[in-house]
Amino acid sequence: ATLEMASGQGRLTFKPHGRLDRLTILVDDARLALADGQSLRFNRLRAVIGNDPPTNGAKPVQPRLVPSFRLNGELFGLTLPAGRRPPPLGRTIGRIAFDGTIIGRIPPGRPSQTLPVWQQDGGTVEISHLDLGWGPLGVRTTGTLALDATLQPVAALNGTFTGYGETLEALVRARLIKPNIGRIGKFALAALARPSRTGGRREVRVPVTLQQNWLYVGPVKLLRVPIIRWD
Repeated sequence: ATLEMASGQGRLTFKPHGRLDRLTILVDDARLALADGQSLRFNRLRAVIGNDPPTNGAKPVQPRLVPSFRLNGELFGLTLPAGRRPPPLGRTIGRIAFDGTIIGRIPPGRPSQTLPVWQQDGGTVEISHLDLGWGPLGVRTTGTLALDATLQPVAALNGTFTGYGETLEALVRARLIKPNIGRIGKFALAALARPSRTGGRREVRVPVTLQQNWLYVGPVKLLRVPIIRWD
């Protein structure tokens, strides 16, 4: 892959004995050309990877595991590659913000070799917050992400959603979900919706789970997630 950018900054800080303490990256107006000829663009990327202790008091499931590193970042104006079918919510994701901690050590090597070790040791990703703004959809979530025995992601999150009705309609138009699932989803989520604390659009607070490659939003089995094949 090739990355072109209008500007970029980076800083590495080290602890005694040469151990990495923090990596900070800021990139503006970039285009990432992929090996298959596709490309994606983004307006700004800010990321910090460090060994700071988690700010949300995240504790490992296994007491013997310790935080490996923390990732905090924001991505603005991500334009996805052009495909045969446009994404149901548009090609541009307005904002993605993430703050989380990797629990458990991931050994060096290829993902197909190292992730099984991390998974078998009980490694998790503790998400302090994950925010997404994509078309009509607004999402704020916290929770835990891990890998199952087949190295597919599983998640238990608590989410707050806005724009859920418009999002379900877009998924139906794109034929990603059946019309009856869209109707049931809108009815169920509308029944759970409450006025926003800020006076904006109505929002719904529901658990979000990912298991056996299916995404559940509250009681609704919403969307099948593609299988990840680790190289």
